[in-house]
Amino acid sequence: MESYCDRAVLTYNTKYEDGALAYGGYADYVRVSNAFAFKIPDNIPSDAAAPLLCAGATVFSPLKHENVKPGDRVGVIGVGGLGHLAIQFIRALGAVPVAFSRSANKRQQILDLGAAEFYNLSDPEDAKTAVNSVNMLILTADAKGMPYNQYLGLLRKRGTLVMLGLPNDEIKFLPMFVVGRGIRVVGSLIGSIEDIEDMLKLAAEKNVRPII
Repeated sequence: MESYCDRAVLTYNTKYEDGALAYGGYADYVRVSNAFAFKIPDNIPSDAAAPLLCAGATVFSPLKHENVKPGDRVGVIGVGGLGHLAIQFIRALGAVPVAFSRSANKRQQILDLGAAEFYNLSDPEDAKTAVNSVNMLILTADAKGMPYNQYLGLLRKRGTLVMLGLPNDEIKFLPMFVVGRGIRVVGSLIGSIEDIEDMLKLAAEKNVRPII
């Protein structure tokens, strides 16, 4: 898993082993090891490939490594740059995408992306219906003071909460929500070379595209 390498060179303002500075997307040219260069499928244009290589890999990797399979119910909290791709990849894998939000403003747009269900967690009836509704929950949001106890309650027993968002405050939840129901809380950082290759293949086959 290259994304967890202790010798990793970050995209911006870090140095390679020879002392050269990494300029990331601000560079005019880049030279990389061929191990880190990817062949983009012919039917994916460059402007779509760019966000897939970051946001796409970030949401696809946990779906792959948590062995999401057809029929699994996978929830998404935070339907933005990461979440809108997560919904598409969940459906592409044959699983059931379930979207959660704290307002109804994006309901139709989210359903149009392919979500099978949408729940407004600020609505008492929706919040009640959403309890114990998904096998896995992908959390892309990064707001302060998020209601983690409520989010854990969306999971079925033995479910998995995947942390992708990086809020600046501490994560707080009641241990019984995790221990008493066998919940797993895991983190995931971007994806490996193999993950990215698999992601691009699936995106090409199932027409997964970012909103630009």
